[in-house]
Order: sequence, then structure tokens, then C-alpha cells
Amino acid sequence: MSLNGRLKDEPAGAKLFWLLFISLGFFFVSGLLALLLSEPLFGIDMIGNPSLARDFGDPQVIRAMKFSQTVNAIGFFIIPPILFAWLCGTDLRSFFGLGRPLKLFPIAAAVLLVIAALPLENFVATLSDAIHFPDIIAGWETNLRNMQEETERTVVAFLKMEDLGDLGINLMMVALLPAVGEEMLFRGWFQPLLIQRFRSVHMGIWITAALFSLIHMQFFAFFPRLIMGAALGYLFYWSRSIYLPMLAHFLNNALAILALYFIHQGSLPEGVEDTGSDNIMLFSLSAAAVAVILFGLRRFYNEEGH
Repeated sequence: MSLNGRLKDEPAGAKLFWLLFISLGFFFVSGLLALLLSEPLFGIDMIGNPSLARDFGDPQVIRAMKFSQTVNAIGFFIIPPILFAWLCGTDLRSFFGLGRPLKLFPIAAAVLLVIAALPLENFVATLSDAIHFPDIIAGWETNLRNMQEETERTVVAFLKMEDLGDLGINLMMVALLPAVGEEMLFRGWFQPLLIQRFRSVHMGIWITAALFSLIHMQFFAFFPRLIMGAALGYLFYWSRSIYLPMLAHFLNNALAILALYFIHQGSLPEGVEDTGSDNIMLFSLSAAAVAVILFGLRRFYNEEGH
């Protein structure tokens, strides 16, 4: 019996289970594959000596980790939504709205939304970082902060850029791949299935945004990513095209990478990437601008008949 379309008539809950199962399965398989290939390709035995992964001063370690990150991204975010579409007998082009051209207004609005939201996200990130757990679970807070600091050290090592070649690699690895893969998986599949399962557009969008934020494994950055994930969710729901949230996601990540690159080059001042993190006025203006842009997009698509 062919597996093509095998899940087509399954209820949303069952489809969510299989989507999660397939995604996690490919995540572990791709992670193991990347580790196994690290030694023959880069001379780094990540399995036999996992402590090598923390030697960020070794360029070969950085190359091996970037390779691992890329393989993981393809395995976790790219392959599962495509395979799942085949299992559901779904045409990806129509389901993701790939044949639906984007007009100039939503493109411009998405670009402005990403830029306008930066102070809002930075301010919320500052508030999130100030969260402290009760004494009875203070150990959890310590573990979560240590985990986040380890992740941030890895990201800093990844994003160290000396030339345009490094910039191009990071734009591909940290901006393009996540924008394409994460949007296909989360907004493209999890979101419509959760909307169907809970029979609520807003609940589906916000639960998807929470899952999207959780997979980044940075608890004290959960709320800024939650906000971004929800905005991306509404972009997809209103436009019915995966292109729009992909564009916004790519731009959001690319701006952070470009800021770090130009700071390192001395073209931008230190701290510019944290604009608005402690400024209530900028936060208020940012929040108002985001609300106006989202309202404008919603009205545009209402008039378009979406």
C-alpha cells in the first residue's frame, strides 16, 4: 500500500502527532548524522570527545558546528514538512500559497513591521531577563540561565565574521535556512492543524508561536520570540502565502547578523542592536507602529477578500 496520502483523512489531532513524531525523528537522525560526519570531514570527534564542541577558539570546531547546524536545520525544518505533505497527499504549491504572488503593499508592510518591532522586542527581552523564580525553584532558574548562556556563547562564536564570505555563510545558515524551514514547519503545518484542532484562529496562532519560541531553548528570550512568532502567524493566515512570513523572518534574522557584522567592522556603534531595550518611549512608539501596520495589513487583506 502506498504511503502517499496515507494521512489525508486523519483528524487534526492525529496529524499533529505524526507531524511531531516525524519532525523529532528527523531531528535526532540528522543530528546523529552530523556528529558522525564531523570526524571524517573536519577531524573533530564530537561523539568520542563532546567537550571539543566548546572549544570555540578552534576554527575547525566552528566549521564542524556550522555544518552540524545546517544539517540539523534541513533535517528538522525542511524535510519533515515536505514529507508530511506527501503523506497527507497535499500539493505544497497550493497549500503554502506558493503560486499566489505578493503585492507591493504587504511586502513593504512586512519590512516596516520587522524594523518597527525591534525596540518592542528588545524592551520585552529586557523585561524577560529580569524574571526571577521563587526561592523554592531557584535551581531551575540557575539551570535555565546556564543553558541560555551556553547557547548565547555558541551563537556568538557562530556569528564571528571577519569578511564578506563569513557574512554570506551566516546569512544563509542563520537567516535564510531558518526563515524557509521554520516557516514551512510551524506556520505552514503546525499552525493550520492547531487552528483546526482547537477551532480557533487565535489559539492556533499563539500556540504555534509558543512552540516556535520554545524550540530555540532560550527561556528568558521566550516572550520576544513569542511576539515575533505570533506576528508571523497572522501574516501567513491573512496572506495565505508562506512567502510573507518567510520574508519577515529572513529580514529579522538578517538585520541582527548585519548589525553584528558592521559593529565588528566599526561602521556601527556598540549596542545598536539593543536599541529600545531600556527606553519606555521607544517601546511605546514601537508597539503603536506594530499595531498600526498589522491593522493596515488586516484591512488590506479584508478588502482583497482573503
